[in-house]
Amino acid sequence: MDKSYNDSIRPLLDLADRLTVLFKGTTIKIPRIASCGMQSHGKSSTLESITHISLPKGDGTVTICPIKISLRNTHGEEFARIKFELDSEEKYEKISLDEIADKIEQYQNQVKMENNVKENQVKLFDKVIQVEVNRKNAPNLTLYDMPGLNFNKDIRKESEAINEKYLKEKETTVLLTISGSEEVNNCYVTDWMKRIPDYQKRFNAIITKADFLKSKAIDVYLGQIKSLNLERPPSLIINKFKEYEDLSYEEMDKKN
Repeated sequence: MDKSYNDSIRPLLDLADRLTVLFKGTTIKIPRIASCGMQSHGKSSTLESITHISLPKGDGTVTICPIKISLRNTHGEEFARIKFELDSEEKYEKISLDEIADKIEQYQNQVKMENNVKENQVKLFDKVIQVEVNRKNAPNLTLYDMPGLNFNKDIRKESEAINEKYLKEKETTVLLTISGSEEVNNCYVTDWMKRIPDYQKRFNAIITKADFLKSKAIDVYLGQIKSLNLERPPSLIINKFKEYEDLSYEEMDKKN
């Protein structure tokens, strides 16, 4: 992640997490961070770059529920816990860090079964899967991975409605992922976000797959981002694929 992330976005993540702990159990609405973007534009990979944990990936619609990821710094055992957000604390299932992606898929499959979703049917659900990750040297922060906005006629309205429900709250800061392989001016999500109140103040552009940008195209691309009139400058990241796929996240940070 580049310097603009550390300067402008990371402080927001840290502040939101501290307030969440402080006001837990009260009626006060807590600021939260949510990641949104078009399906397959690198949204989940962006969160992997921030959290350094593996999330479900694949072709088509992979994220069918909002996923709440809470990182916690620990000096002891490294582990994760997972449950549905509205379940009691006793429902937490303790798992290893390597199991996170598979367990999220299992929980999503459980939601499908509970709603009698057929094998080839695609549906989205507003049932939050909560993952707590306890890891050494981890920042204390909480983020939501939202289902990607989708052109599939069967779930397009669902994807927009779920995203709008979470993003319209004025307490929500949004990490807006835009693929470097797409034209900003022709990207659906940059037009869709304009229906969200105060998007200029609350949306932060994250340019994924930045290695797709040629040196001469970067200025043009950033000019298009500037035309969105967002208050904060964009961040550019290289996602973990192709020649970067086998690198550790620490090696990726150095290469970025």
